[in-house]
Amino acid sequence: MWDVGLAERTAVLGRHERYVYDVAFSPDGERLASAAWDGTVRLWNPTTGRQVGQLLHDHPTSKRWPSAPTASSSR
Repeated sequence: MWDVGLAERTAVLGRHERYVYDVAFSPDGERLASAAWDGTVRLWNPTTGRQVGQLLHDHPTSKRWPSAPTASSSR
């Protein structure tokens, strides 16, 4: 993680065992997701750099942060 205002590194997110191919912030900026070829998507608190969750996947997934279901999509 890099703080552009301070021009310094604030955290290293280093728990993946293989190449990270994508990262994305949640729409509210409260979480960061990193997806890697080790079959994991790790969720991070971007302020502290601490991992707050993990998901497993079989292959590269969409690069879009999943949105909450809407009334029209839940039918």
